[in-house]
Amino acid sequence: MYKRILIISPLGLGNCLSAVPIIMKLKKTYSSTKIDILLGNKNWVDLFNESPCINRVYLIQRERYFDIFNALKILFPLRRQKYDLSICTFPSNNILFNIVAFIVNAKIRIVHKYYEYKFFKLPFLQNIKVPVLLDAHDNIQNLNLLCSLGIHYTPDDMNVKEFFTLKYSKFMKKYLKKNNIKKSDVLIGVHPGSSIERGMISKRWGLNNFILLSKKLLRNPKIKLIFFGSKDEKTLLRKIQSGLDNSKKVLFPEFTLVEIISFIDSCHIFIGNDSGLVKLSESLNVNTITLLMGYTDPDRAMERSKNKFKYVLANSDCYPCMSIRKIGRKFKCKHGEYICGKTISVEHVYNLVEKALV
Repeated sequence: MYKRILIISPLGLGNCLSAVPIIMKLKKTYSSTKIDILLGNKNWVDLFNESPCINRVYLIQRERYFDIFNALKILFPLRRQKYDLSICTFPSNNILFNIVAFIVNAKIRIVHKYYEYKFFKLPFLQNIKVPVLLDAHDNIQNLNLLCSLGIHYTPDDMNVKEFFTLKYSKFMKKYLKKNNIKKSDVLIGVHPGSSIERGMISKRWGLNNFILLSKKLLRNPKIKLIFFGSKDEKTLLRKIQSGLDNSKKVLFPEFTLVEIISFIDSCHIFIGNDSGLVKLSESLNVNTITLLMGYTDPDRAMERSKNKFKYVLANSDCYPCMSIRKIGRKFKCKHGEYICGKTISVEHVYNLVEKALV
């Protein structure tokens, strides 16, 4: 029995969401255990604070990883919590994870064992290393860590919607009503962005593709579109809004992440690149169409157990250029520009939407 567990996941939104199944499984197995989580972005804090599965959320800002004084100021109070167990979530082939786990000093420290082994990343600071699975979704990679504790998972453990609170449902309904969105309308959510860190801008389908797709969809008078994006994606969203002639059938709200949950949950379909918001849509069990290209490894992204999730893969000879075996390497496109996204046609994505609406 573990009294206190720390989940170490100072990553992007999509990676943090892949930690949700392991958090829920631990809570179901050890109902009285206090589970804390260490995040790397303040924008994710409220999302996890809202969940009854989480006892406390800690934050180490990613842009201040190498501010030694700041890091120790955060980590030594964690050490005083005397955790029984710490788990570094996938992917964590990074010196930061290993140092954090070592300083926190839980009795049991679990991490994955990666194919791309580098001594200088200090994996020996962990005391249980579980080999990564080839051809496995990120959620499964994390759940598989629990097998080292004698906890076995089932396909049902991938159902995580109950982790999220829909406390802004009334606000969402008022907003849609104010913008003339009726219950009989078909609401389609779109996220045209992605992170731009570590080559992940390569995950983005072309701006004009989203504009052309939107124009085709808007020919159906029942369809209304709602575009989502972070503060860093405002310029991208403004260009799309301009390309759609500021249509009143298209919404561009500015909400917090916890507010966005209720909006995505109300969508009939959600379309986007491989991003945190697309992962959130899948977590909410919404019909989701994901565009996979560039840095995205399809084996990590494709949740094959549900028919509600559809995937469109790039069709270039160099894709996929990243795989589970290469986690830990620096990403670099051999073409100098991301040509793979150009192989995904607007017509193909449009046809998938049409089929999903039948």
